[in-house]
Amino acid sequence: MASEEDKALEDLLGYQLKDQRESLSAIEEALASDPSNPELLSVHEELVGAIKDAEEGLFQLKRARLLQEADIVLHGLNNAAAVKPANELEPEREDLDDGSKCRFRHTDGRWYNGRIIGFEGSDSAKISFLTPTSESMMMCKFFMQGRCRFGSSCRSSHGVDVPISSLKNYEQTEWKQSMVGSKIWAVSGSKYEIWRVGELESWDDKLQLGGVVFRDDGSSAKLGSDAMVLSEYADDDGEDEEEEEEEEEDG
Repeated sequence: MASEEDKALEDLLGYQLKDQRESLSAIEEALASDPSNPELLSVHEELVGAIKDAEEGLFQLKRARLLQEADIVLHGLNNAAAVKPANELEPEREDLDDGSKCRFRHTDGRWYNGRIIGFEGSDSAKISFLTPTSESMMMCKFFMQGRCRFGSSCRSSHGVDVPISSLKNYEQTEWKQSMVGSKIWAVSGSKYEIWRVGELESWDDKLQLGGVVFRDDGSSAKLGSDAMVLSEYADDDGEDEEEEEEEEEDG
């Protein structure tokens, strides 16, 4: 009943979770003989967090699939076959090449902008994060050179294997004055650095430049459209930070 693509994505996340758990076991064995090793402790902490996110993402995927199945049973197949909006249509395989931009679902259950960096057979693509917001999302330069020795324990990303059938078209943001005040992700240096939460303070239609204030340190910058992206998750992160600040004040 549920789409084969959703089930395939669940299976893929399950395999990734299995690999992460095996890596965690290996790190814990190494820590048993060297419990104060700072690098091992750091990798252990990151793996625990990644496993927690993956478990939550897998749970959300299964929950969404089961709800979809229930909806199909209750309302019939006709209602379930509604036409998708244009920006949610799956791209055709022949339209995808190395370097193509896309949307993909990560192990945390969220959708991200990505770039295809290779193909695994005819049905799967390896994706890098187009706007990495943490070190674990940054592509490992040694992996790209075929020289990374950490495997799945690496702090950086080795790309995400995603079924081609589950990819969505990349959505290019059309910036305009009415977006001023929006929470965004932006990068003020190289586009290959970590993207940070900010607010669009101004927008110049003529110059196609946005004034951005970064939330973490209050700094500001004038940035082009290729250095900014709208994201519902920027709002989510902002709410989490505000809740933490309120808890500290109450304490």
